[in-house]
Amino acid sequence: MRDPITLARHILPRFMAGGDMVLLEKYEDPGMEREDPHAAADRASAMTVHGMLRRIYPGYAWAVIFDSIKGYCFIMLPILTGTRDGYFINLRTHQADEQQVRNGGGLLLECYKQSRARLNMAAFLDARAQHSKLVLPSRPMPT
Repeated sequence: MRDPITLARHILPRFMAGGDMVLLEKYEDPGMEREDPHAAADRASAMTVHGMLRRIYPGYAWAVIFDSIKGYCFIMLPILTGTRDGYFINLRTHQADEQQVRNGGGLLLECYKQSRARLNMAAFLDARAQHSKLVLPSRPMPT
């Protein structure tokens, strides 16, 4: 596995409690001997899924990995799930359409007892204190 390369930084002004959020676009070289022909499409698809999540479930800091070569889209809330747990969409059997994205994001929020309507900062901070895998990676994901 190679370290991801940061391709772009975007500032999302006035993200929740008055602060800005930095959105990073990163690319991980799949290790092919030639240039990845799917890189631009995967990047655009990841940004589309991320945009859906921000629109459907505003206020949460989502992360999306989209890999059409390996055939998956992976949705995470890294502050809670860490970078190894999340919602997996098998692109060989499903499309990463709005219904799948809504289901995946909603299930992650429900696991951590978070509102689907809008971020409740107090509830989010409680979930982070109790369940965050960034604090303790061995914590199990709540069910």
